[in-house]
Amino acid sequence: MDALPSALRAYAAGDSTTQAALLDEVEPLLFGFLRSMTPSGPDAHDRAVEAAHELLLAFDLMAARGNVELRDEGALKSFCHRLAMKKLGVGGGGGGARAGLASLADPATGSLAERAPGFGLLIRRTLDAGAEATFLRLLLGEAPEAEAAFAPWRARLVGCGILRP
Repeated sequence: MDALPSALRAYAAGDSTTQAALLDEVEPLLFGFLRSMTPSGPDAHDRAVEAAHELLLAFDLMAARGNVELRDEGALKSFCHRLAMKKLGVGGGGGGARAGLASLADPATGSLAERAPGFGLLIRRTLDAGAEATFLRLLLGEAPEAEAAFAPWRARLVGCGILRP
């Protein structure tokens, strides 16, 4: 993706073509980092996919608000790596907290990239700014205490089909 700073500005402005292109690039980066860092086990792949989808939705929420500033592809890769490390609690912080997303991905491809901006918009319309910030922390795996703070809003996202009941 050329000119990442301008692409991120276009993303925040709602340019759907730019959103699709950037999310198509971010999703495999996140999954690759998460899959390589997820402890092995029979459900390792599924855990990595779920975490990648949560982080992709988090990326969409941050980018749509104009809160992602990156200068180039290297910075994007580094950013995605840091998100994955935080999500899995590698190197401190985070620790694998899960928001409990419903099955939002395209059933044919397993990708959430095409659908993430629509779900992000639904989340932004459903939650107030404080609840959105708390939900973002949950998606990033930042704080278990966010679960309790988010409880009053959870039912709204369950009702919208974003979260599992």
